[in-house]
Amino acid sequence: MRMALFALLVPGLAWADPCADLDGMPDGPVTAGLFNGDLLRAHRVCGRTEVGTFGSAYLVMDTDNFYGHIVASGFLDGSLAVDEDTEVFARLELARYDSVIAPFPDAYFGTGFTAVGVSRRVRTTDSSSLAVNGKVVLPTTGLYRNAWPFGFDAGLAAVYAGVSRIRVHAQLTAAFEVAAGAGPASPVLGVSPTVGAQWRPGRAFALVLDLTSSHGMTDEVDYVAGALALRFSDGKRFGMELGASVPFAGRERALATVDLRLSARVR
Repeated sequence: MRMALFALLVPGLAWADPCADLDGMPDGPVTAGLFNGDLLRAHRVCGRTEVGTFGSAYLVMDTDNFYGHIVASGFLDGSLAVDEDTEVFARLELARYDSVIAPFPDAYFGTGFTAVGVSRRVRTTDSSSLAVNGKVVLPTTGLYRNAWPFGFDAGLAAVYAGVSRIRVHAQLTAAFEVAAGAGPASPVLGVSPTVGAQWRPGRAFALVLDLTSSHGMTDEVDYVAGALALRFSDGKRFGMELGASVPFAGRERALATVDLRLSARVR
């Protein structure tokens, strides 16, 4: 009762389940990830049934050391809302072009990584919700000759939608990666905090800004990155996201990773 009265007295506040009445507009953190298979990338809290397709590009250019790394991929992904709190999701990298520009160049073209996961809301209050999520990342069979890295991650995600037109999201994720094959297993453990917000001034457009980092996968600080996405929707079923993640500190040398995703929500 007090929250309802407060919402009436303070303009711009909307106390409600943040996962209720969502349409086809993409939701949650920016989808452009920096690790293979989107390992350690934060996931949305609110589940939905949808299908999507997108293309992604990753670019490293180090002219001083005559090194470059270019990855271009095409994906198909989808999710199934088992119930109002549970979502199962998967992402298939159907085509991957991976080229290393160096004194001894190398290139690969074929299928890429597969990620399968589940998300479950565990607590919902007025205007906020918490969820746990996790996924397994399976390696492509052609990209690695002597070892195949398997990845696992799990995270605690949150969303707050108490201010009109703004949704704040955050996640703390831990990941474990280990290689199978003839060589050493080389297990690594990493963590990644992500925080950001989506501003949606109208039904057709939204702007997302995130700050994310990764620690422990390759160094004490793998990267600190800013992420930006422009999102569009017909206000009903269809959505589009143009997003980019740009590292500005840490060991990661990528200039950016950029993706364009089209989605259709079933329910």
